[in-house]
Amino acid sequence: MTKVNYVRATFGGKEVEFRLKRDDFHIRLLEAAAHAGIYEMMRAFLTGTWRIDQLKAVLYGSHPNGGLGGLSSVTRDVIDRVLVDSGAGVYAVLAAKILEAHLFGLDPSEAVFHEAQIDEAA
Repeated sequence: MTKVNYVRATFGGKEVEFRLKRDDFHIRLLEAAAHAGIYEMMRAFLTGTWRIDQLKAVLYGSHPNGGLGGLSSVTRDVIDRVLVDSGAGVYAVLAAKILEAHLFGLDPSEAVFHEAQIDEAA
């Protein structure tokens, strides 16, 4: 089966396809914003040692409305509001999946994230 480099997510009640661009410029922007390498960040999300700036860098950098360099302030505000309203920790799983999809690819059936599943587990 072909692997994909994106995650389709319910984020703030809307469907969003998060995808990191696979070019050196965007990767360097992400790593500089998060003060960590991509694999290092993925491991941090998986082990629970991540930081909020890393979470925001991954979400800002992979959002379809721009990425780190071109993300509008409105989109940044929406992302920040969702993190405050729902709790940032809810989205660590999403960030880990986005990084895994970028680094290794994901089976399409695994490339999904639903806020409702998180709410139901709580």
